[in-house]
Amino acid sequence: MKRHAFISLPLSLSALLLSACATLVDVDEGPLIAARTAEIPADWQVNSDPVRSDSFAGLYTDPVLSAYLDTAMARNFDLEQARLRVTRADAQLAQFRARRAPQLNSSAGFGLSGLVSDLDTTTDNANLGLSASFDPDLFGSLRADIDGAEARAEISRAELARLRRTIMANVVSAYVGAIEAQLQLNVAEQNLEFLAETERVTRARFEGGDVAGSDLALSELEVQSARASVAEQRFAADDARRALSILIGGFGDDTLSGQPVLPTQLPTISDAGVGLNGSPAALIAKRFDVQAAGLAVIDAAASLEGARADDLPGASLSAALSGRGDLSDLFDIDTYIASVGAALSYNLLDGGLNEARQIDAQAGLDTALSLYAETLRAALRDIRARISLVDALEASLVNLRGAEASAERALELEGVRFDLGESILLDVLTVQRRVDAIRSSRLRTERRYLEAVAQAHLAAGPL
Repeated sequence: MKRHAFISLPLSLSALLLSACATLVDVDEGPLIAARTAEIPADWQVNSDPVRSDSFAGLYTDPVLSAYLDTAMARNFDLEQARLRVTRADAQLAQFRARRAPQLNSSAGFGLSGLVSDLDTTTDNANLGLSASFDPDLFGSLRADIDGAEARAEISRAELARLRRTIMANVVSAYVGAIEAQLQLNVAEQNLEFLAETERVTRARFEGGDVAGSDLALSELEVQSARASVAEQRFAADDARRALSILIGGFGDDTLSGQPVLPTQLPTISDAGVGLNGSPAALIAKRFDVQAAGLAVIDAAASLEGARADDLPGASLSAALSGRGDLSDLFDIDTYIASVGAALSYNLLDGGLNEARQIDAQAGLDTALSLYAETLRAALRDIRARISLVDALEASLVNLRGAEASAERALELEGVRFDLGESILLDVLTVQRRVDAIRSSRLRTERRYLEAVAQAHLAAGPL
């Protein structure tokens, strides 16, 4: 009877404490997040696209772009590091969860001893032990740690997903930027060819006495300026390809060796929309930055729960079985000693340390809620801005294409007038500069439009 009471008393005490445990430390973060989410203007809607692309590649009719996006997903180093952060977060979560399970340890030892003067006579001694311990987590300190670790693991996944989409949008920008830079170089080289031919004609006419020396000097000036522009634009084209190479995991090779050759024209938009349809709440809920901000609130709430739990008693259960003696004694169960116990601990005086920790944790929770609200507003602004930019650039492109066509006709007519001697070289050069400026502006706006479509798809969040 005594032996039975010896074992059952601490177990009964622990069971009593477990049954009496109340949720004294819980922080319900759900209503706090919902209150901030409810601040989204419910009457704001976005234009509806009849069809939505489920990928960045689907936004454009360009298989080469799809290949570059696939390469970036497989080789980008930022993504590789983000995947490793997910692995680490999962491993840290597993460590916290392992603390919830009983811990079982074993030990064994063997030795010989004897007098130095009589080493032929020795005594053997051996020991064998088995011990177990368990933390019942009476007031949720361990549970709070696990909740926080789970939130951090989910944050790392949300960050990986956000980064994946961001890098795809960046690859689109770098891809169209590289093509646009090459097209701008082509424009600069064509302009140089035109000006060089103009200089040749002007020199011949000057030698024939048909034009003044100032016209020849002006023509030479334009040629030199065009050569400088070609050199600068050639560097810009090489640098754009280097940036694209880095994004897809290359070494910054301006020839993009081992990759598909870049097209000679910018891609066009497919029939699939960017997906800017639905209510603000529906759009924002899909964004990974908003999800990460909400998970950060959960993590902060778990930290506050942990700080509150540290103000309450701690408990532990333990059991052990050990034997010691001659080696032969280890095979006799009657020589073993068994023990079982329970312990409570409580910090009576800590100089206000844990109170300060709770104040710090509460401030951390309030900060996380504030950042969540700020993230919601930034997301709304981002979506609105992306929609407006796509619409504005689309309208601008229509005007620029019309202006380019008109400018090319004007240049052709001005060239005929110059050949007939009805205009001076300055008139031709003036029109040529306008053509070049409009053509460059149209290429630059096309590139910005294609980038804006990708950024709008990024802002809309995944399907």
